Amino acid sequence: MITVRTAAANLGITVNELFELVAYGHLRIVGGPQIDGFPDTVLDADSILDLYQRIERISLPASETVIDPLIRDESDELMGFNEVREQLQAKNLNLGQWLRAVLDSEIIPFKLSPVLESSFESTRLTRFAFSRDRILRYSPMSRQKFSENKVDWGGLTLADTSVS
Repeated sequence: MITVRTAAANLGITVNELFELVAYGHLRIVGGPQIDGFPDTVLDADSILDLYQRIERISLPASETVIDPLIRDESDELMGFNEVREQLQAKNLNLGQWLRAVLDSEIIPFKLSPVLESSFESTRLTRFAFSRDRILRYSPMSRQKFSENKVDWGGLTLADTSVS
């Protein structure tokens, strides 16, 4: 178990953003005042490692030619995780919902540095970058419309039934 504050610090996000991840099912609360009387809300530590590893599994390696400008905030192609958070906050968008799009491979993460061990210190989401263009175009409404219009009839989708 790990406290909410420690988990947020390890992921490199705020406590409010952490609760957005909980609300979207990315992390699990296992204890707290309303659950077991424990004074602090605590998370399942394995769910933090699992989240990081799920993102890592779908990520692509970022080349050194892309990483150097990104570190200097001069990248035209990639956006670091903290800049993504700023964009989401400016648009009043939810981090948990956005991360669902990442895990559904709608937004591809790029891994910036290798993690040599499975520890909480290595789970910072700042180890990933994302396509600047894709982040600037991200809209949960377009994602929702895609999900609502996606009908599956034995492999046949609604798009397959349109008449040209």
